[in-house]
Parts: sequence; C-alpha cells; structure tokens
Amino acid sequence: MEKSVPVKSLKKALDLLSILLFEDVEENGFEVKALAERLGLPPNSVHNLLKTMRVCGYVEKNGEGRYTFGMVCRRIAYRNYQRGDDFREKVIAVMRRAIEKINESMVFVILANNVWNTLVRAEPTGQIVKVDIEEVQRAYLYETATGRVIYSFSTPARRSILIRENGHPEKQWRGFEEDSARIRKTGFCMCMRKRYGVFSYAVPVFTRNHELLGSLGVYTVPLPGYEKRRRLILKTLQEAASEIERF
Repeated sequence: MEKSVPVKSLKKALDLLSILLFEDVEENGFEVKALAERLGLPPNSVHNLLKTMRVCGYVEKNGEGRYTFGMVCRRIAYRNYQRGDDFREKVIAVMRRAIEKINESMVFVILANNVWNTLVRAEPTGQIVKVDIEEVQRAYLYETATGRVIYSFSTPARRSILIRENGHPEKQWRGFEEDSARIRKTGFCMCMRKRYGVFSYAVPVFTRNHELLGSLGVYTVPLPGYEKRRRLILKTLQEAASEIERF
C-alpha cells in the first residue's frame, strides 16, 4: 500500500525536479507540455510549480526556453562531489602550489548546464576568490582560453549543444574550427581576453574515465619577451591539471 503524502504539492514539485535532474542526460531541457504529460498533471499546474522553483533557484530556462535544473542543484551536486573526495580542498591546494611558481591569477572552470562557470579562482596572494559555482556566464565560453579549451575537447554532440546554448563561436572566435583543431593537437590554448586586456592560457582537465571535467587557466598581463615565461606557465598548468586528474 502506498504511503500517504502529507504535502502533495511538495511531492509534485520533487517529482518534477527528479525528472529534470535524472531523465535529461544530454541536458536538452523539457517543455512544460512534456513535463505535464510525464506527471499526468495539467500544464498550468506544472508551469506554476516551475515558476516557483525557478524563483527559488532550483530550476532555470536554457537558451531555447526549456526547463532544466538550476544553480542551487548545481551547487548541491558539486558540493557533494567535492565533499566526497575532498575535491575542492585538493584543487585549491594544487592551484596554490602552482601559483607559487608563476605568481599569476589562476582559475578552474567547468560547464554547468553547458555554460561556462568558475568553480575556483585564486590570486597570487593565495587568496581564494571563489570556491563555489558562479552564476551562468554565457558570454565567456568563446572569449576565454578556458572556454575555448572546453569547447575544443568536447565531443561533437556536446559541441552542438554548446553552440545552441552559447551562440555560434564565429561571433567571438574567428577561425574557431582551425583554432579548435590546433588546441586539440597541442593540448592548450593561448588568447587575448580583450574585455580586460589580459592574456589567457588554458589546458584541459579530465576525469579518471577520460571525460572532460573542466579547464585550468591563467591570466597574465602581456609583456614583451615573454617566451620563457610562457613556457613556464604552460608547463605549470599541465602539471597542475595532471595532479587534479588523479583525484
């Protein structure tokens, strides 16, 4: 016999959230009609639930207006991941050691709902500026070296989704096809971040299952005669990425 549910509206919301979290493997999102059919509820009722959950941060809309899990869910997921294997603390420790070698700002960037997000950012002083997921930054995927690395090392299917969510690369990244091929071949990216007038370096970070986890990047002020410094930064990034991949 099924147990009685004290607050039926809450159960409906949780059932709805479960669908968004666990039945959308490629993170394409759901339309209200599809969710209503799945739950056997009137579309208007589902829409009201979604609007409430969106206000609370558990749901958001993607680039095509479909509903997906929101920032609060991402924060829960990554906090659990970090807590389970001390992931966050280990990444911060790796970044601090790397910064001691190069004395530059460093970031660890991931995809959240196919959008560029900063997980950790650290300054040369060792100060941790951000140790959680920032709000979605759709404008940055193609503008930064970290975003270009993520795009380049994503699967073809995922790259199609990234274009859908973030717009076409050519608007911010001229010659992106040739450049992304070069990034995959060399294993790193270097580019000028015009918005802030800094030079950006980045390398990919993979999971133990060889899936793309994110990108590790460094921002520097462009200076003449930087070749030796460039090699040191790239070597440091690659060593740090390899260390993170072993967690």
